[in-house]
Amino acid sequence: MLLTSADIQKYVPLQTSSFDFNKYSGFETRALYKHLPRFLGDTLMSNLDGDTPDETLVQKVVPVLANLSIMEASPFFDVVLTSYGFGVVRNNNIAPASVERVRAFVNGCRQAANDFLDILLGFLEDNVETAPYSGWNKCSLNTGSLIPDTTTFNTQTRLDLKRHQFVDLKTNLTTLELTLFAQTLSTEFLTELQAGDDATVKPLFQKALAFMSYQNWLNDNDPEKSGNLWKNKGASFFARAISVLVTNILSYPTYQTYGYEAPYDNADEDNEDSGFFVAGGPG
Repeated sequence: MLLTSADIQKYVPLQTSSFDFNKYSGFETRALYKHLPRFLGDTLMSNLDGDTPDETLVQKVVPVLANLSIMEASPFFDVVLTSYGFGVVRNNNIAPASVERVRAFVNGCRQAANDFLDILLGFLEDNVETAPYSGWNKCSLNTGSLIPDTTTFNTQTRLDLKRHQFVDLKTNLTTLELTLFAQTLSTEFLTELQAGDDATVKPLFQKALAFMSYQNWLNDNDPEKSGNLWKNKGASFFARAISVLVTNILSYPTYQTYGYEAPYDNADEDNEDSGFFVAGGPG
């Protein structure tokens, strides 16, 4: 396995004077395969499971795995099975922790695991062209999008989204780009905007996409923060971007050709009176 008792004691703040970590090695396997495949992908998971895993990758994974393993094992720490049924560990010096303390501990392990996971994902992003990390599933990258990574998202919104959160939010970004953005701007102009370095309207559309996607993500995952606050903020940036496009239409020929709809002129080509009359007057 990847973890040692020293690893767990280093990354999880436990009083371990009478605790045998070897009894809980099975929780390492559970944590590894329950939580990490979606962030590492099959190739890197196989690397970790192989006879000679990449040492640097292991060093980045260990802090995440240590916290996740203890988090998975924590419901069983003070429970023992006896010939009379289940009991709670107790002695004259130490009493079982309250439910609130255990819950706080588990949440602390989860937050620490997420923080170390963000460090791991940042490392993989920086080394995505280097073997064996080139086999990574690129879960925190969104190549080809107006918002290609967490850094771009945070630059445009200042929301301080974490990399492990961006992994889930990517779906909301993609959905909006394939629907509202492609339909309004045209696929041709959206593709041009995604790949280009326009400094006038692209940042506005990036802000619009980021804020609107963020609200959709909150609505899906955090009922307490659901609503339309960030969606409305994004919509205002979208409207502003469209206004700038139309004002500078000659600077954006692809949008002019494929996405722009000129206002309809009711007058005919000869500027004739467009009024009408009813045939048949008074006799």
